[in-house]
Amino acid sequence: MLNSKIIKIFIIIAFCISVCNCVSCANTDPDLSQSTDALKAEICKKPKDSIKFPLKIKHEYGTTVIRKKPQRIATYGFYDHEEDTVLALNIAPIAISDVRRQEEIPKWQIEKLHELNAPMPAIVNMKMKWYPEAIQSHKPDVIFVDSSELESYDNYKKLSKIAPVIPFTDYVVKGSEIKGNQRIMECKVRLYARALGVSKRGELLIRKIRSTIKNALNTHPSLKRKHVIVTDVYLNSKGSISIGSLNLDNPRTGFLYDVGLPLPKALKYLNRFSTISGAELPTYFSDIDVFVPYNPSDLNADKIASLQADQYAGQIPAIKNGRIIQFDQNNKDYGLISYSYPLSILWGLNTYLDMIEKTSQR
Repeated sequence: MLNSKIIKIFIIIAFCISVCNCVSCANTDPDLSQSTDALKAEICKKPKDSIKFPLKIKHEYGTTVIRKKPQRIATYGFYDHEEDTVLALNIAPIAISDVRRQEEIPKWQIEKLHELNAPMPAIVNMKMKWYPEAIQSHKPDVIFVDSSELESYDNYKKLSKIAPVIPFTDYVVKGSEIKGNQRIMECKVRLYARALGVSKRGELLIRKIRSTIKNALNTHPSLKRKHVIVTDVYLNSKGSISIGSLNLDNPRTGFLYDVGLPLPKALKYLNRFSTISGAELPTYFSDIDVFVPYNPSDLNADKIASLQADQYAGQIPAIKNGRIIQFDQNNKDYGLISYSYPLSILWGLNTYLDMIEKTSQR
């Protein structure tokens, strides 16, 4: 009888071990009791020693174990561009999700893939509920995903059966003040570099980005006194015009102020997304020196002429004098430069500021 009980115990232990091994990252149950400060410290911590595998990374869903240095990296995110951080670390992902076709991949990412002699990544662009099944055939060693797009612990468990999952929890990092997007970028670089076993490379990347930003602004000193806004302009069928004022939480809207440009009136007094129209347009936008369209293909010559002819929008000096950046197929990627795309800063910040500076002189 005793031997029978012992055998049953060994069978149960063996079963538990086999289940654990089936889940490649050996995740623990979620520990949602972790404080925001504890999560932030784990995400953003600077490396002290060289990375050794197996590696444990704690997060809001529990703990992910990466057993060996990943070689095949998949990224998931429609808004936060996880693949750009991986490429900035000189590592090519095997699958991405934030574009629908290869033509939408930004120029700097294409150039980096060529530099790394890497093939184009597979594009797995679909909702999270279908993503686990779709990504399985690509056999990733690790999956990077923004926590907000992971959506739930159930999705985390499903993905974890395929590969170790590293969720990035940006809301615990950001805060509400300027520089929040910079902090998100730097913490993401540190977390992903640690998971990939290249922490020193991550610290070097952060220093290069900071240096690039500092040097770019010093090369364009006149911009330190210019009010520039990245925004949407709406022309409706009845001929009325509205200008949207996006808040500083938006990585592209807030980027120029993170870099060091002064905050315009509209963003001082409108602390969330607002659409301004009619007689209010000159009130909020009269101090703007340059308009940058949020959608790079949004403002062509005809639309700019409509703005200038409008009785209210035409009173805004920047619009009246045509100080609006016009993007085309050759330069539209410069309009995306921000902390959401860390590699873009190294690739084209100087040219982006050149475009703004030249436009401000009209």
